[in-house]
Amino acid sequence: MTEHFYQRYVWFLSLLLLFFLVFAALYKLGAVKNRPGKTAPPWLALTVGGAGAIVPFAAVKLFAYQDILSSGWFSLGNVFQFQLGKAFIYAIYFALGVYGYANNWFEKNAKNAGLGKTRAWALALFSAFGINMLIFKNLSENSEPLIFKTAHVIFYPLWILTFIGALILFSFKYLNKSSKLSKSAAENSYNMYLAHYIFPFLLPLALRGFALPTLVKFGAVAVVTIAASCAASRIIRRFPKLTCAAVFAAGAALAVATGAV
Repeated sequence: MTEHFYQRYVWFLSLLLLFFLVFAALYKLGAVKNRPGKTAPPWLALTVGGAGAIVPFAAVKLFAYQDILSSGWFSLGNVFQFQLGKAFIYAIYFALGVYGYANNWFEKNAKNAGLGKTRAWALALFSAFGINMLIFKNLSENSEPLIFKTAHVIFYPLWILTFIGALILFSFKYLNKSSKLSKSAAENSYNMYLAHYIFPFLLPLALRGFALPTLVKFGAVAVVTIAASCAASRIIRRFPKLTCAAVFAAGAALAVATGAV
């Protein structure tokens, strides 16, 4: 990690960009079309797609990794970075998102997106969570016996499936409300995520010389990061081209200053 460039916890942004580029190309070539007609119920499509992720995930985890709990990071030109085993899961859920959007899942089913009962998904989520914790514990302690390897490649994708279903239903029940705060969050959340990266690094350095309790420093950094990121988002939305130019200029200046070029 310290010898080569890596994107830390924003790695998924470049992978998401890759998915969008592939999807745009397929759409342009006519391989993806929005044809009206009878479609699978949302709960069925989500369940089949999520459970279908078991096969590619298991194939990679069981045959490509010596250590099944290994992260297995793959890097393409230090631009696209992702875990190979999980990439299939991400691709399947991206496709499900496209399919759901094309078939108006959320517009047609304003109460629960046609996914059924919230309690059922919540029960499935906590059950899958408990099973996965048990599997992880045994894998880390018992030299990875085959039974727990097999259980891992089955229940990990199912855990993700139940989490997605429960999260969608939770959002419908508690977050699907119109308010000034929710509108502002919807407008600024993505740019806030892009802009926030610098603040958790610089603010702790600024507070390093102050003899304050750790929790106080943490709270101060958290609050200032949110406020500064929100302000940055408003600037980005108002001056998008200027922002892009400034980011590229700063990157070039940093590369020169550190001798990277």
